[in-house]
Parts: sequence; C-alpha cells; structure tokens
Amino acid sequence: PTIFGLSAVAHGGAAIAPFLEAGNHTAYGDVAKSVFTELKKLRPYVGNETVKYLALHCSQQTRDFGYYKDPDGFWRQMRGSCEMLTRSQILTDIVFDKQLTYENLESYKVVMLSDSKCLSKKQMDAIRQFVSNGGTLIATYETSLFDELGQRRVNFGLADVLGVEYINPSTRTTMDYGTIDPTKGNIYVPQNKLLKDKFGHILAFAADQSDVSIKAESGTQSLFTKSSLQWKNGQAPLNDFYAYNDFDSGKPSVTVNTFGKGRAIYICGNAGAGFDLNPLTQLKRFIAHIASLDKPPIEVQTPSVIEVTATKRNPNEVSIHLLNNPWPFIPWEPGQYASNDNLPLDESFPHSIE
Repeated sequence: PTIFGLSAVAHGGAAIAPFLEAGNHTAYGDVAKSVFTELKKLRPYVGNETVKYLALHCSQQTRDFGYYKDPDGFWRQMRGSCEMLTRSQILTDIVFDKQLTYENLESYKVVMLSDSKCLSKKQMDAIRQFVSNGGTLIATYETSLFDELGQRRVNFGLADVLGVEYINPSTRTTMDYGTIDPTKGNIYVPQNKLLKDKFGHILAFAADQSDVSIKAESGTQSLFTKSSLQWKNGQAPLNDFYAYNDFDSGKPSVTVNTFGKGRAIYICGNAGAGFDLNPLTQLKRFIAHIASLDKPPIEVQTPSVIEVTATKRNPNEVSIHLLNNPWPFIPWEPGQYASNDNLPLDESFPHSIE
C-alpha cells in the first residue's frame, strides 16, 4: 500500500497500480489507514502541471487494429518502453491518441512512438510539424505503417520525417533441425566511436524487426547497422562472435534524420517488446541515451529503483518526487530459462543510507 500510495502522489494523484487485484489489501484496514494518514500530509505536493520533456504515445488505435491478434503484445511493448524510460529517470508523460496534436506536443522536447503502427493523417501532420519546428522524434519498428483503422500503407506514413523506407519484415531462415526466426534477433553494430565506447562492439536484444532502406537524398545517417552474423549448424550467432571479424552487413537498423529544425531517430526493432521479454541493462542504457540527447531539464544520478517525476507548483517553484520503487522488473512470460542469473540487478543495494 505504501508503494502504490506514494506512486499516486508522485504521478499527480493518479492511482498507478498495475497488476494489483482489487481487494488484495482490504483485510489490512489498520495498515491502509496508517498509510493514508501519512499520504494526506503530502496534499500540497500533489497535482499541478508536469515538467515537460518526453511524451510517450500510448495508442488505443494501435492496440485495437495493429495488435488485434495479440492485444497483450501491445501492453508488453508499452510496458517495456515505459519501464526503460522511468528506470532511467527520464521525465515521461503518457499521451493518448486524441492528445497527439501539435498544440499538445509543442511543449515537449521529445516524442516517442513505441511501435505506434496505426496513425491518422491528422496525427502524422501534427508529428511532422512538431519535428519540423525543432522537436526530436523517436520511432520504433512499424510506426505509421498503418492508418488509424489498421489499413496497411505501402510505406511508412512518416517516411519523409524518418528518412527511411519500409521494405518488409525480416525474413525467416529454415534449417534442417527446425525453423530459426531471425526477426527475433536484433544485433546492431555501432557506427561511430562514441557509440562503440558506450555500448561495445554490438547491441543485441530479441524482438521483431523490419528491413528498411535509407530514403534517397534524405541525408539520413546510420547510427547502428544490422550485423551479418547468421545461425550456422544450429548455433546461435553470438556463440561464434569474434570482435575483429567482418560482422557488419551495412544495412541500417538505427538511423537519425534531420527534418526541418528537428530530428527523427528510427529503431527498426520493437525495443519495448524486447525489454519486456528480456530486461537487459544494455538495451535500457541505449534507449536512455537516445532519449536524453536533448538534455532533460532535470537530471538525477541515482540507482534505477528510483523513479523521478516533477511538477510546476508555481512559476518560481518546482516539486520533484524521488520514489523508491524496489519492485524488480520481471517479464510477463519469463520462460523456462528465467532465473536470478538471467535477471541481474544493474546495481547493488546498500544496507543503509546515511
């Protein structure tokens, strides 16, 4: 009850209690009363306008028409993206379909479309104006490949903004012992020294991905390319990885395009779903790096268990909430290999804090 109560305070009074069944704590009335008594003291610090930095799009259109065969898949990829941002202390607001207007987006520096497959022309025009006027767009996987009713477009609706063109989903490779699906293996090769120093020789995670090409005469740059590592004789690609071999296919996987005064960053893999399946620290660090390129107004150096929110109490005062939420992130379907070895903590916990 304490965690959920403080989470509601930190999020402006909204009840944030995912995966908690109603009635779980009704037998502990004294505990709930004690917690609520303390929470009432925090009323002056609840509400007000959030400090704007990043808007994460949560789309009912995409859930209903883009993930109609797998609605849980939509929530998994949204949960993964949200978790990576909040566990990296990125100031994050959720925006819904009707809020995807320029008037609402212009107060943000960054907009993230986490596989927002289904977008209307009006919504895309708002995003296009946002980027053109200096905003940063982060888009993943099949964002804008369908209209608001799930009708497939020939190309990304935002191809001009992203600077890439859709080719097709990555193809399957069939082998004698069964079928290996390379769409689940995102292995990215950094293309400059800064990224190599920060992430090493490769960035890898498991999720669906698309094949794309750089749009002609767009000036789009590849930040990462797809690796040419392949399954061989039943062995996973990284089993035989050697850093000094030629393992770069040259095909774009993460790109950045200048559009007007702003920029658009495209990630060909469904990073949110990848993190929900396997919450890898390297993937979270990568998303945090991309999301922080515009220098957030508030930066906090803290363990990932601390979530940060901020609101403007008045023109001269900002209220910052640091919420200690130590609940570990565990995938919905961790599978047969899940163990403490596969879900490591990315920092140690002190026994005491002075």
